[in-house]
Amino acid sequence: LYFKTSEKSRARYEAAGMGPFRPRPKVTLKTLFGVPVEIIEDSEALTGWAHEAIARQEAAGLEKEKPRARKRKKKRRDTHHH
Repeated sequence: LYFKTSEKSRARYEAAGMGPFRPRPKVTLKTLFGVPVEIIEDSEALTGWAHEAIARQEAAGLEKEKPRARKRKKKRRDTHHH
């Protein structure tokens, strides 16, 4: 079980000896960290950690939705007339 973390919340996972999600040997997802077994087995603690992870995910989603000024490529017009 992996939860979304932030720089702030990640310390708690690391202190519990947990590391980031590694779906493949050369790929590490640094914002997803394993949840300690003792937390998984404690429904109250798990609920707290889950709520925090949901908040991190929502915050990450809001950051991605910020409007950005996008440069549009001008379409190249064909200058050859038939």
